Amino acid sequence: MQVHSSRFGTVEFHPEDVIRFEKGLPGFEKEKRFILIPYEEKGPFFFLRSLDNPELEFFTGDPFAFFPDYEVKLASVDQQELAIDHPEEALALVIFTLADEPKDITVNLKAPLVINRGKGLARQVILDNDHYSTRHRLEAS
Repeated sequence: MQVHSSRFGTVEFHPEDVIRFEKGLPGFEKEKRFILIPYEEKGPFFFLRSLDNPELEFFTGDPFAFFPDYEVKLASVDQQELAIDHPEEALALVIFTLADEPKDITVNLKAPLVINRGKGLARQVILDNDHYSTRHRLEAS
């Protein structure tokens, strides 16, 4: 299968690469099917690209690459909805807000995207941790 990206051109993907957000994303509830496009071959960054809206991409990344002490403790309802039985089944990504100045780049540590790697199920979860914010400065780490 293929999808066109203005950033990457034509991107090939397989049906098992599709990530399904059954409830959509906050503010984008109708968008349910996405794929991850690596920014670099072996880097911590990905574009989460909608398969139904060619204009919708989120810049995401591995939070542990920048915040090694970051903890994603899922509520039991999130584990159930994502069909996660073991922690290694889950992939956590965070959404970055880019800015002209590197010091102004923020990351949403409060509400990571959690993906069941094997089943392609995903959702944005809200962590019960007051140390995390939706606009955590990247440079502060």
